[in-house]
Amino acid sequence: MTGSGDSASTRRRVWVICEGKHEHGGALESLIRRIMTNPDDCEFEFESWKSPRGKSRKFRSTSRGDGVLKKFVSILYDAQSLGFDRVIAGVDCDRAHGRIRSIDQAQRNDEFLIPRAFGIAIETFDAWFLADEKALSRVFSLAIETQPAPESNRDAKASMAAIRDASGVDIGLADAYARLSEIIDLDMVARRCNKGFAVWRDRVAKL
Repeated sequence: MTGSGDSASTRRRVWVICEGKHEHGGALESLIRRIMTNPDDCEFEFESWKSPRGKSRKFRSTSRGDGVLKKFVSILYDAQSLGFDRVIAGVDCDRAHGRIRSIDQAQRNDEFLIPRAFGIAIETFDAWFLADEKALSRVFSLAIETQPAPESNRDAKASMAAIRDASGVDIGLADAYARLSEIIDLDMVARRCNKGFAVWRDRVAKL
């Protein structure tokens, strides 16, 4: 008979690097659980990418790469050193398009063996939830038209707030995203956010 200790020892420890630690139990975790195979076999630990492990370290650009690349390589080092089995990162581009190249480089880094799924939301995480108008209509109890090019929206958070305010539904955006994350059509989001979400989703699915 397999004991509870044996079961716990086989669970995969997954370090999730995101915009804020508040994503634990929120929309990002919900999306990860929908995308990953056997997410119930995982233990997720969330950290802010601005200060992983609670440390504010400086990563300056040099001939070996920019600060973002160095930070993500350090995340790989930390994840492996801390005994994590996987590492996932989802951060905002926020019009700093050099981040895309840097994060892709970190994804391909072969210095560390730990499996990883690094991705970036264009321009922000909020844009992913603008991609499915049917899900928006359900959450806000309002007929909502297709939103134009989510990845070209320079202030997707403001667009989401405007939809929420027009609906009259009393809900914070974080809670709205959590509800949306459970019902949005992931294939539609991947089609409409093909530079950011589609890439990240594919990497998470392979973990």
